[in-house]
Formats: sequence, C-alpha cells, structure tokens
Amino acid sequence: MTDFLVPIIFGWPAIIASLGLALAGILLKHPILSLVGAVLYLAPAWYLGFYFSFSFILPLFSFGSAYAVSKGKTALALALMVPILLISGWIGFLVLTQSIR
Repeated sequence: MTDFLVPIIFGWPAIIASLGLALAGILLKHPILSLVGAVLYLAPAWYLGFYFSFSFILPLFSFGSAYAVSKGKTALALALMVPILLISGWIGFLVLTQSIR
C-alpha cells in the first residue's frame, strides 16, 4: 500500500499541489491556503535536501509567504514564492531533459 504513497507524498504531486495551494492562497488572499501549501512542501523539500543542501530553507520562504498573506502584503508573498518556483522549475527541467543511457 505504501508503494504508491511515497511518490505522492515526496514527489511531483506534492510539489505541484503545494505550489498551487500557495499561489491560490496568495491570489485569493487566504493565508490558510498558503499555510497548507507550505506544510505540503515540507516533505519534498526534506527529500530534496539529501541532494541539494539549499532545499532545506525552501519551506521557510513558503511559510514567510503565508505570513505575508496574513498581513495583507501580497507583493511580498509573491516575491517570497519566486525562489521556490524557480528551484522547482529548475529541478523539473533537469528531470524532463535527463538522457536515458
């Protein structure tokens, strides 16, 4: 049963869901959605931390973004999501362009 849960919790479904919830929370100005997105991003960031040392700090950006939404600072919340979006996009690019040998 856990064979299909591990990729869901630590893989791309969790990353996409967390980014989607965080961005929806920012755009709709609901800090709870942003907070749920930040919590969902903890597991993928923990997993990526074994490969990239900087990914342990990524959830801090997400939690900071949720805090900025709760204070009504949408521009700051979006700015705090930029590193997460860039690194997730970069990792996605690496995965999609890897060559099979």
